[in-house]
This record gives sequence, structure tokens and C-alpha cells, in this order.
Amino acid sequence: MTTKQEINHFEEGKHAAVAYYASQGFSGLSRNISAEDAAKLFLPNLRESMMTIATPYPKPRQKWLAGFKKGQAKILTK
Repeated sequence: MTTKQEINHFEEGKHAAVAYYASQGFSGLSRNISAEDAAKLFLPNLRESMMTIATPYPKPRQKWLAGFKKGQAKILTK
């Protein structure tokens, strides 16, 4: 019997920030990328619908964005 391991989305976001700024292609990337734009590089697309009502991101994505912002702030203050 296997147990499903819990994913820490906040830590995943922080690691993605490190990967973004440490990448070899960083020179061609924006230094001040928004977390939402970075999510497009690292996470699968969200399902879109034809609704005109703005809805918040799902909780795992919100945690990922918060982690990326935290990691990005730490990197950019060095």
C-alpha cells in the first residue's frame, strides 16, 4: 500500500524562484518577473472557461505564488 505524499506548494514556489534566477537562460529573462508570469513557466495551465467573473486562484497555486514571491524577494535583496 502506497501513501500519497503531501506536496508543499509554498516550498515548491521558493525552489522555482531559485531555479529561475539560477538558470543558464536567465540573461534573456526578466529580472523583475511577476510570480503569476513565472507560474506560467513552471506550472500547468489552469482550465479556462468563458466566464467573465474573476475568481481567485486555487489554494495550491496561491501557496506556490506566495513561495515564489518569498524566494524572489530573498534573491533580489542579495
